[in-house]
Parts: sequence; structure tokens; C-alpha cells
Amino acid sequence: MIFKWFFLIKYTFGDLKIRFSQRSALFILSLFSGVKSVKKIVDFPAYGNPEIGRQLVEGKYIFAGVRFDLNVDNPWLIEIPSPEVEQNLHGFFWLNDLASLGNSKAKDRALVWVRKWFFYNSIGKKIGWDANITALRCINLVRNWKFLYGVTRKKDQQFQKELWLHYKFLKVIFPIYSLGLKKLNIIYSIFLLSLAFEDSARIQKKLLTKVCTVLLSPTSFRNILSNRSPEDILTFFIILIDVLKIQEEKKYIKNNDLENLQKLKSTIAPVLRGLRLGNGVLTRTHGGDFGPRDLIDKYLVDADVKAPAALTSILGFERITAGRLILIVDCAKPAEGPNAASPHASCLSFELSSGQRPIFVNCGPGGRFGGPFKRYCRSTQAHNSCTLGNISQLHFEYISRKKRWPKEIIINGPKIVSVSREKTLEATWLNLSHDAYEYKYGYVHNRKLLVLNSGTAFSGTDSFEISKNKNHYFKRVDHFYAYFQLHPDVELWDHPRLQTIILRLRNGEHWIFETDLGVVSIEESTFINSSHSGPRSTKRIVIRSATLLNKTEIKWSLRRREIVNRNTRDAEVVR
Repeated sequence: MIFKWFFLIKYTFGDLKIRFSQRSALFILSLFSGVKSVKKIVDFPAYGNPEIGRQLVEGKYIFAGVRFDLNVDNPWLIEIPSPEVEQNLHGFFWLNDLASLGNSKAKDRALVWVRKWFFYNSIGKKIGWDANITALRCINLVRNWKFLYGVTRKKDQQFQKELWLHYKFLKVIFPIYSLGLKKLNIIYSIFLLSLAFEDSARIQKKLLTKVCTVLLSPTSFRNILSNRSPEDILTFFIILIDVLKIQEEKKYIKNNDLENLQKLKSTIAPVLRGLRLGNGVLTRTHGGDFGPRDLIDKYLVDADVKAPAALTSILGFERITAGRLILIVDCAKPAEGPNAASPHASCLSFELSSGQRPIFVNCGPGGRFGGPFKRYCRSTQAHNSCTLGNISQLHFEYISRKKRWPKEIIINGPKIVSVSREKTLEATWLNLSHDAYEYKYGYVHNRKLLVLNSGTAFSGTDSFEISKNKNHYFKRVDHFYAYFQLHPDVELWDHPRLQTIILRLRNGEHWIFETDLGVVSIEESTFINSSHSGPRSTKRIVIRSATLLNKTEIKWSLRRREIVNRNTRDAEVVR
């Protein structure tokens, strides 16, 4: 309770300071007029999905992977269900999708929406003027300025005036934010706008120095890493590579800072590679999505770091590769405190792919669809892990019930997570445990995951063992459950008895899932990612243990079924 009140005071004070500064800056800027012309097109790649761009042109509203069935021609009148949609909509991420489509209809739609945003969200209004969202909006406008620049000079003048106000607002609000990804986005957007407006070399050098300061700050990097979101690391890496590209032309960065940036690049590239599954996407956990694969490829190539994928201690993840199998396991505590972005109860969960084909996946970032989806998708039941009874590993409580977006923090969760990794000529395995259920229920979850080095078999043992700690009153629970979420493309095929289930992949591979010492059931589940405009139905395998004793365990395995004369190589790129 003491910690809750401490976090409440800390969060409330910080939030009030930011809101007061934001409103003050907006009020002051509304009293002044001025404009500076965009003189230079910043040549950085924008990235988007042309298929979503096509649907936007057709009048189908899809923002942050959420489709809205509305009979209006104005996205700014949408009732926003989540912060993710608000960031995508007011951060102009849809502009990347329209630009990737690139035709005249996409351009006309983009211009209409940008004009309407300026009309409905003029300076002085709160909606859309969160500093981080404003920074993202500026980044996407600058990156896509060439796509938008085909308008007449008269119409173009309004865009430039708004960008100039954005520039002034961000420069005022930047010092208020603490070190982290939001501060990095803000100063990076200020620097891009400075390039576009062709400020003096002195100003550009000063701003780029500030960007480098945030990039190289141990506190900033630690705060970004603490959220344990692979997508946050990707954003950090993109800005880092862009800064190094600018340095090749401008030569503004000091030699010492440049050397440290190069070292940071060499550190992050293997981490980013280590967080990718066989189809090239990022593992999806702690609120992160899979990331734009083509963009990841491009920036890893531009980084020119030859190091292979990291295997151990990757943001608290462990990676095992064997044959066509890639296994990524979450082996650390989630982020805690009021600044934690989106912690998930995913301790000891994993994602598994064979070649380009995902087999076991987490449900994904459901917060974009609103509160109920957010609560389910962050629960342990939405991950490939185990629960004691139907109790999730994490317990949340509100520290702020703001009308717009309430804020929650973790009250109970794992305190100690142990990890050991071993390898022989035949196999690689992880011995894992966490104590999320020890304080209230008296049990510790142990998990052993083993992969044959040939890549033909993957097995696990899950056990719940009574804790040696006798200082607490333990509540009674009868069973534990192990969850295995299947990717929607995986077919449950020809399973006459549930102890042996055949999983068929789209490329023709057959995998046999077998269990021991547990009762198996097949349940409906959901799969969420931004490449689809709604949750996709899928299945999950659930194993219920026997009645809990001092130590109760279940065993399960997945082995590849060899089929003669069947080509299992993918002819298509899988997302």
C-alpha cells in the first residue's frame, strides 16, 4: 500500500507538471504568429503498408490495426478506443501507408486529412498536442513531405505555418520530459524540422548534440530497455542509424561521441537480430508488435554490423536456434512502476517458429482495441506459459483514473527469476523458475525447455513446487494450467486422441504435440497484430495438471514428423 501511494504521488506530480507546461506553451504560442518555409526535403525513408493505404483510399478506416466501420469522411470525428489508436491517428502514421501506395488518390486523401486535422486541432486545443504524439506527427510529415509537396504554393503555406508552430512548441516542451524514448522522439523531431527549415549550421549542430546526448545517456538507454519492448528498441535503433547517416554529410558530431555511437550501434544490432523469429518479425510481448520487417532489414543492412544474432540476456530474453527452429523465451521480470509502458504477465513464456512459419505465438498487443482486450492480452493466459489455477502472474491496480486513459501499475508479480542455460552436442536447454505465486499461494513455477540441435524436437517440463518459505498464509489452489497459443495458420489436424495432436503448417510441415501427466483440451483463442484490422480467431492447447501436491509436474513435447518426398520450403514471404 505504501508503494502504491508513493507511485501515485510520483505519477500525479509528473503528469501535472507535463500537462501544465503543455497548456502554457500552447497558450503562449497561440498569441504569436509567424512562419518559416520548408526549404529542404529530408531524404529519410518512410515506411507503410500499401494494402492499408489502398483501404484508406477506399474509405475504410484502419488505424493501429483497428478497423472502424463509420459512414463519415472525417477520421478526426472518430471516438478513439485506446492510446495506441490515438498515437497512430494523431501521430500521422497513416500517412506512411498512403505514401507507400503513392498514387494521386492517396495523395488527395492525405492532403484532405492533414487540412482537416489543422482545422479540428488548431493550436491551443488539447487533443493531438501531447508532446510525444506531436513529435511523431512531425517526423511522419517531414519524412513524407515529398509525397505531399505537389500542392500549390498557396495551400502549402498553411502546412508550413503549422509545422513552424509544431517546431516552436516542441522546443519549449522538450526540457520538461525525463530521459527516455519520448524525450528522444521529441528532440529527434526538432532536429528533423531544423533540417527541413534549413536553420543555421550552429543551431543544427546544437540540436544534433542534444540528440546524441539523449542517445548516449546511460539513464535514457536504461529506461528504454526497462520496458522490455522489442519495438522500442527498434525505434531507438532507427533514430541511431539516421543520426549516423546525417553525420556522414554534416560532420557535426564530436569524434568521441561518434565513436560511442558506433559502439552503441554494434551493441544493438545483434540484440535486434536476436529478437526476430524465423519470418523476420520481432517477438511480440510487453505491448510491442512485430515491427515492419522490411524496415528492420533495411536498417540492419545500413548499420553494417556483421555480428550474428545475440543468444542470451537479450532484454531478458533467451534465444535458441536449431535447424529450422527458432525459440525466444521471456526470462525476466516485467517493467514496474508508473513509467512502465505496457508490462505483460509473460514470465517464462515463449514463441516458436519453424522456418518462416510461426507455430506457438503470444496473443499480441490487444490494448489498441480497448480495456477488455488489453486486460486479456497482458494476462498469463494469453501467453505460452503456466498459471496457478486461473490466476495471472501479475496483479494490477489503478493509480490514476483519468477519464481519458487510466493508469495502472503492478502490485504483485515475480520478484526472483532464475535462468540457467546449458548445451551439449545433442541439445540445448534452459532451466527456469519464477516466484510470482509464492507469496500468496506458496508455489514456485519451474520450467525446463529443451531443443535438439537437429531442430527436429522441442520438449518441456513444467512443475509447481511448494515453497520452502513458511512465513506466509497460503491460499489453496487445486491445479495449474499450461497454455500453448497456436498461430492462426496452424491447423489442428487428425487428432483421434487429445494426448497426441498433429499440427500442420502451411508449408506442409507436420509437428506432433504429445503430453504426459495432464488433461488436454482445445480452446478458442485470439491472435492480434497490426497487419490485420481486427483480432483473428485461433486455437490454443491447454494442459491441466493433476491435483497439486508438494511437487506436481506435466511433460509435453513437439517433434517433427518426417514425410518422404515433401518439399517444406516456403515459396512465399510469411508475415
